[in-house]
Amino acid sequence: MTAHLPLPEDAGEWCWRPAPRSHLDHLANEMERKWGIGRLPLLVSAETAARFAAASDRHGAGPTATHSQADLDAMMARAWAALDAEATARGAGQLPPAIHEIPLEGCPGAVACLCLDDEHAQAVQLRAKAEGRCVSVWTIAEVVRVIQSTELVNRIKHVFPGATVQRRTRLVDDPEIPFGGGDDE
Repeated sequence: MTAHLPLPEDAGEWCWRPAPRSHLDHLANEMERKWGIGRLPLLVSAETAARFAAASDRHGAGPTATHSQADLDAMMARAWAALDAEATARGAGQLPPAIHEIPLEGCPGAVACLCLDDEHAQAVQLRAKAEGRCVSVWTIAEVVRVIQSTELVNRIKHVFPGATVQRRTRLVDDPEIPFGGGDDE
């Protein structure tokens, strides 16, 4: 399903329409929400993990004369299903609903883990250590304290309801915007 902002087509450059997501993207996101980002191959046998990695590499190489993109997507869907089934059969623990993981930009394999409270954060830290995962664990209360310490972002969010925080190397230097320009890093 494609998400659309409630803007008319004549809104020009402000009308954002993301590309439709594939069934495979949806499946991969579902598996990562269920098990954690990059964690599922750690929960299965070395053989299954190696077969998944090989399938992922083959999928990433793209279609050939003998294998269409649909064939490759179906292969990856089967690979995700095999990981899920084996992890379940081994009794591996899924992420509890009070935890959400987000990949950290610029740090391959590293994730930020947002936890509802300290109890969940401690459990995630122990599990990540045991699994050898690189996880930056934050409670919702810690995130709120960081947000509150960022006056400029709070002012922008107040003046422009619905504004989202995006990674940028420079703020826009526009006299119409009441916050001035300059570097944000």
